Amino acid sequence: SKFYSKVLVPHDDLLLVEPSASPEQTTNAKQVRGMPGHIKGKNYITAGCTFDQGFVWESYTDTLAMADALGNEDPFLNTIREQITKLDPVLIGASGQIKEYREEKNYSDIGDPEHRHISHLCPLYPGTLINSNKDWTQAASKTLDLRGNKTTGWALAHRMNCRARLGEGEKAHEVYQRFIRERTVPNLWTLHPPFQIDGSLGTMAAVAEMLLQSHEGSIQILPALPKAWHTGHFDGLVARGNFVISAKWKDAKATELSILSRSGGECRIAYPGIGKASVTDSSGNEIKVSSNGKDQIHFTPTVGETYSVKTM
Repeated sequence: SKFYSKVLVPHDDLLLVEPSASPEQTTNAKQVRGMPGHIKGKNYITAGCTFDQGFVWESYTDTLAMADALGNEDPFLNTIREQITKLDPVLIGASGQIKEYREEKNYSDIGDPEHRHISHLCPLYPGTLINSNKDWTQAASKTLDLRGNKTTGWALAHRMNCRARLGEGEKAHEVYQRFIRERTVPNLWTLHPPFQIDGSLGTMAAVAEMLLQSHEGSIQILPALPKAWHTGHFDGLVARGNFVISAKWKDAKATELSILSRSGGECRIAYPGIGKASVTDSSGNEIKVSSNGKDQIHFTPTVGETYSVKTM
C-alpha cells in the first residue's frame, strides 16, 4: 500500500497509477492515435488501467481491514483512507463492458478482442471489488462473453473462476468442459508444452469456487452449481474464517452441511431457505442460531467443534 500511494498521480479530482498498462495486451498505432498514452513495443502505456486501479483498491481495502482487526492506528492509514475515494477503479463502456483502458469507448477499441489475459477482471477474481456492484457484475459477464473462450489453459481457468464468482454455473461448466477437452492431456496435466501448472491448479480452484464461496462475509453454499452436477457432495473445502465445510445435495438442492470450526469466530452461512434449517453439535444438541432473513444464518461456534446443518 505504501508503494501504491507513491505511484498514484493526480488527474483532476482522481488519483491514477502512472505509468500503467494492461499486462501483455497488444495494440497498434492506429488504435491509439490521438490518445494520451504511448506505445512501447506492442503495449499501450497510459494512466489508470483497470488492472492497476483495481489492485490499489484491493490492497488499500485489505490493509484497512487488517489494521482495524489489529487495532493499528498508523498515521499512514489516513493517507489511504483519503486516496481510496479517488481511484474510480471500474468504468463501464459503450458496449456494456468493463473498460480495460480508461480511454476506450467500445469494446476492443484498444487491444486484441480475444486476448488470453482478462487483467481488467482481476477485481472480480481473485479480487472482490466488482462483486460489490450489480452493474459491474453485469458488465463483467458481458466482457467475458465478448472475450470468448478460444484461449490457453491458464486463461480458461481465470475465465472459469470469474464465471463462478458471477454465479454463472452453466457458463463456468462450459469453460470447464472446454478445458478438459482441449487443454488437458491423459495424465490430467494442462497442455501448454511441456506443462502449465497454473492451468491445472487454477481450474481446480474454479471447481471449488463453484461449490463454495466466502469472500463477501458469509459462506455461500453451491453458489454456481451447474445442471450437470445436480446430485453430489464435497468434503473438506476451507472457507474464510478457517471453517472446514462439507456438503451433500440432491436434485440441485443442498440437504446437509457439516462445519468444523478450527479457529472460532462468528460463522455465517448463506443458502436459499437456510433460515429454517436446524443446527446441531457433534453430541446432537441443537444450537441456537440467528437468521438474517430466510437465506442466511449465523452463530458463534466452539473451536474444534463440528456442526451439522439439516437444510430440508
